[in-house]
Amino acid sequence: MVISVTRMFRTSRFRAVRPLCAFALLLAGFAPAHGAEAGSLYLDGGWRGAFLDQAHRLGTGASLALAYGANESAELELRLNYDFLPVRPDMENSHAIEIKAGELTAYFAPYRGDFRPMVGAHAGLAWMEGRGNALYWNLGMDAMALYDFQDLVQVYGSLTPSMLLGSGSGDMAGELWLRLGLGVRMRLGH
Repeated sequence: MVISVTRMFRTSRFRAVRPLCAFALLLAGFAPAHGAEAGSLYLDGGWRGAFLDQAHRLGTGASLALAYGANESAELELRLNYDFLPVRPDMENSHAIEIKAGELTAYFAPYRGDFRPMVGAHAGLAWMEGRGNALYWNLGMDAMALYDFQDLVQVYGSLTPSMLLGSGSGDMAGELWLRLGLGVRMRLGH
């Protein structure tokens, strides 16, 4: 298992994600060393519904994230996403599209309570396969409604519009990538 994971990260597809993975390991090592007053570390997993604007495609996906609450109203999150958009039978030359992305998000919560809205922005990279393989910058805004279900568990709904920027062998530059999500977070450590 370790050998296959090591080989996977040596491939060209994952070279762009390596700095994000290193940051996740740094974040995971740093956060538990501080007390609960400095913030909490959360493991986040969720389902995503995805939409690509130009391709008029609906699909589904999943995400996994580490989130660190820096203080009462600010949070930093490192998220990995996978989306699959199937072939459209009504379109000629339609291809299935896969998107693998990593992004760093900064959130702000106007107040802290059991239910709280959060807004933020993200930047990252997205690797798209299907209509030509290409690597894009993934920039966008984030909105999340978070509910503290218990001390250690939170549930949320999210809206993430992104713009795919850059040039590559694909023709998706300038594409709007919209994701709607539902997920669960579990607090790690304290």
